[in-house]
Amino acid sequence: IDTINYNEFSTMLEAFYTGGIYERILNEDVDTSLFDETFIVFEVDAIKENPKLFPIVTLIIMDVFLQKMRLKKNRKN
Repeated sequence: IDTINYNEFSTMLEAFYTGGIYERILNEDVDTSLFDETFIVFEVDAIKENPKLFPIVTLIIMDVFLQKMRLKKNRKN
């Protein structure tokens, strides 16, 4: 089992914290219009080689997908 190196992880996230070069990615208000769309395309070609951005953006896309599925499930009830 791999363990998480928290020092390395926190160092990587510094760029996404307030004042970092990617601060807007995790600190912007949520755009809820995504949840009203029936089909969403995320183009990640421009960042697929970026070792810092690609994993974070992938996690954000997964989170959007999961939230969208939860919203859809709640609408059917």
